[in-house]
Amino acid sequence: MAATKKRKGLFLVFEGCEGVGKTTQAKLLRDWLTSNGYKSVLTKEPGGDEGICSDIRKILLNEKYGKSMDYVAEFLLFESDRAQHVGKIIKPALEMGHTVISDRYSAGTFAYQCVARKVCDIPEFRTIDNFATRKLEPSHIFWMDLDPAIGLKRNVAIGKRDRFEKEKLSFHQAVRRGYEEYFEYVAPRNRWTKLDASLPIDEIHWKIREILEKRFL
Repeated sequence: MAATKKRKGLFLVFEGCEGVGKTTQAKLLRDWLTSNGYKSVLTKEPGGDEGICSDIRKILLNEKYGKSMDYVAEFLLFESDRAQHVGKIIKPALEMGHTVISDRYSAGTFAYQCVARKVCDIPEFRTIDNFATRKLEPSHIFWMDLDPAIGLKRNVAIGKRDRFEKEKLSFHQAVRRGYEEYFEYVAPRNRWTKLDASLPIDEIHWKIREILEKRFL
């Protein structure tokens, strides 16, 4: 397999609760694409650039804000990060024909803020998120699903404990339900795949590669 001609950029997103292995799979995918001649951009939300997005990420994950941050403000900070991310990182890369691989995008905000935080309903979310993203939808979303209790234990084991990870298990269970709702009622049909995040890392990676080779490459 080799990239022999210019093609339209792909926008691939990894989603899921804490500790499911999104970052690991995103990096593996980037490395595989690069080794096969595809130019790719690995990014994340929040914090997709080294300036504005990075500063927003620091605010959102800062433990000192604990419960003091208003949930609507939290939601809008995520959407502000996304607006900057799309405008300055994702769209320019796609226009150059690159593959963009993002660790989280709109589904995460819906699951965490709209469902778990109960900030807004689906119509309100669609309106605000469409404005922030300029209606840019991922080419494909890899939804990595796992029991939140297992994911949180994984993160505790590696010392990863930000403001969201310190929420109660019930919150993370609500996030998981939020993802289920997103992929049932919000996500574009035929543009996402649910993956069992309890499987070995290499097995998940091979499944992702198979999907991409059949549908896009």
